[in-house]
Amino acid sequence: MLHQGGWAVWRYTRQLQQPLRRWIHPRDTRSTITSAVNPCRTLRHCASPLRGKDPIHVPELGTAPKNAEGAQSLYDKWAGNYDTALESWGYPAPLRVAEVLVGCEANFRASIVDLGCGTGMAAEALRSAGFVGNITGVDISEASLAIAMEKTGLYEKVQLGNLDQGLPFLSDTSFDVAVSVGVLSYVEDFEALFGALVRTCKPGGLVCVTHRSSLWDSDDRGCQTAATTLEKSGTWERIYLGEPEPYMPKNPDPTEAAKEIRIICWRLA
Repeated sequence: MLHQGGWAVWRYTRQLQQPLRRWIHPRDTRSTITSAVNPCRTLRHCASPLRGKDPIHVPELGTAPKNAEGAQSLYDKWAGNYDTALESWGYPAPLRVAEVLVGCEANFRASIVDLGCGTGMAAEALRSAGFVGNITGVDISEASLAIAMEKTGLYEKVQLGNLDQGLPFLSDTSFDVAVSVGVLSYVEDFEALFGALVRTCKPGGLVCVTHRSSLWDSDDRGCQTAATTLEKSGTWERIYLGEPEPYMPKNPDPTEAAKEIRIICWRLA
């Protein structure tokens, strides 16, 4: 059973599910998923599940340090109200990542690791898009993980962990797909994180992440350099780089509402 917000996501995504299954993804690093394959054109034109509700103010989001300690403190305190706040902001990222994975021909029975899973919004979107394999969640917020595990049918298991520390608790070649949605602005060591993804994903596996477009484009903390190094070595191939798109368009803080993300997807050799 999904919680109230999850049912809203489920109803919306079921309308998209059949068209999504028919997508053909051109294996090209420049490819983007266009309005022709999305019945709503893009999610920025679609109604939020909580349309008409007043957006919730969370000023701490803009002041928390962008590191593991800041994330742990913020999300432990915010966990109980997190889903409601994100839904009030018209948060499209989980659904968009699910769409991109389908467009990249991910197997619906794939075993998935959800890094920075929080309260489980990405897993809800994946389930709604038709992914039925086991999902493992990893997050630094114990309070968020507790809420995620209360949502029946999402995760096989969850693990408390810091994404900067190489994910030693995850076994080698364990997953077909890795996702990380709305998380990378808190990561400081991209070499460690991307190296761990390469280690824990199977050959031919997919890695799909979101990152703030301004941070990706400026190579903040070496995020793009770390990814490009793996591309040049033949470790993985970038098969999707999305254009900047809305992140939290209805956030009442204008600075937060203006932020955009890119979605990036790689396929391991």
